[in-house]
Amino acid sequence: MSEVVVISEAVTLALHGMGLLRKGGRMSAKEMAIALDVSESHLAKVFQRLVRARLVRSTRGPSGGFELLKDPTEITLLDIFAIIEGDAPQGIHCLLGNKDNCPFDECVLGDTLKRMTSEFVDHMGKTSLGSTAENDEEGKTVLRKIITIDEEKCDGCGQCATACHEGAIAIVDGKAKLVSDIYCDGLGDCIGECPQGAITFEEREAAPYDEEAVRRRQMELKGEASLPCGCPGTAARALRGTSPCHAEEDRESHGEPAPTLPNWPIQLQLVPESAPYLKGAELVVAADCTAFAFPEFHRTFLTGDKAVCLIGCPKLDDAQRYVEKLTRIIRENEIDHITVVRMEVPCCGGLTRILESACEAAGRNTALKVFTVGVHGGIVDKETIRFAHN
Repeated sequence: MSEVVVISEAVTLALHGMGLLRKGGRMSAKEMAIALDVSESHLAKVFQRLVRARLVRSTRGPSGGFELLKDPTEITLLDIFAIIEGDAPQGIHCLLGNKDNCPFDECVLGDTLKRMTSEFVDHMGKTSLGSTAENDEEGKTVLRKIITIDEEKCDGCGQCATACHEGAIAIVDGKAKLVSDIYCDGLGDCIGECPQGAITFEEREAAPYDEEAVRRRQMELKGEASLPCGCPGTAARALRGTSPCHAEEDRESHGEPAPTLPNWPIQLQLVPESAPYLKGAELVVAADCTAFAFPEFHRTFLTGDKAVCLIGCPKLDDAQRYVEKLTRIIRENEIDHITVVRMEVPCCGGLTRILESACEAAGRNTALKVFTVGVHGGIVDKETIRFAHN
């Protein structure tokens, strides 16, 4: 039998979750599920449909979550309904679905079903997420003092994120970001911690500070691993020529070789994509184990003036995430020379495939040199792969 308009659980989750996001900022599936008291796994699946439809952006990581890709005033409730259900509801003329089988000469409900559906579609089509915010107290903004971050000045050191007890700031793609207006209390603990002077106050229309949302945010952050974390130890640093004088003298007196580590951090998950030392660099992307198995690792691979070291494990880490990040690093930093250092064990071949995929996606003319290290030390194989793009 045909049905009158039905609002499924999936549509309910989509509408209410988008209602949370209309205030601006980013929320994880867990945060939304807690706020709505619903299933986190079901909500996450529903939001993947909205991501594929380009209404929502999904960002991975501890500070990640979902955020709107469009202004709330450009998204109607009918848009959301149609994405989840596959189409807008159609007018229903008979509950049997076939008027020829109806025992009544005229529908005993008259045009009620058709009118209900028409009114529903009309209302959903005319109502945007932005207009719903105008009609409830939660969605209102107030003129207040709030921080603003100059991304041009920000070097991604993370000191502001550490200083912000409310969790309003996160390091995303190597830059400090205000996660949501509702987390910022406007007191500015972060301002004094910024060595670059990238954070200042501004007075503007913003969502009110929400203590309950901050409490949920703090609980969320406490329960997560902090990668990439906002601690000062992950700040991007070029190390060549920066060794303390007393350390150099101590090494020389003991006949020890000079250090060759060119940058910090080296873990691929932690390296900011906009780190200055990446521009035009010659990347050395190595599996975690290689420097332990091959004693001449530093002297063989890290002595070049443009060498930058990145490490990761193709078996234990998120390979697809690495492909996406390396693609952006190669494309945006004009990388033309990459050295891959992998172990001879089969699973380590994944590192080569990650770099091949990234080079293809980046669309640059790139030379990829692959060195294979044996478990007993020494280089057991090497090859060069060239990617040519017009």
